[in-house]
Amino acid sequence: NANSRFIYDLLKTNYMKAIILSKVRGAVTKTITKEAVRSIEIPLPPINKQYEYVNLVNAIEKLKADNTMALANHNALFASLQQQAFSGNL
Repeated sequence: NANSRFIYDLLKTNYMKAIILSKVRGAVTKTITKEAVRSIEIPLPPINKQYEYVNLVNAIEKLKADNTMALANHNALFASLQQQAFSGNL
């Protein structure tokens, strides 16, 4: 059993990229055979730990989105305040 988000994030790590690149052949056109793909060992923690990881990542991404929105709102308010201050309306 594997969580697809966990596998996706795992495959994006430098560790897994290095393993995959070690299986690639060819100087100009890079190729990898089915056998080479099948030979790649993917470390899988228990499924509950994979879901725990995914839940943490989702929570962090939500916090990042919330913070990005809050920063945009603060910047808009600051720009409005500056405009009022420089036009003499304060």
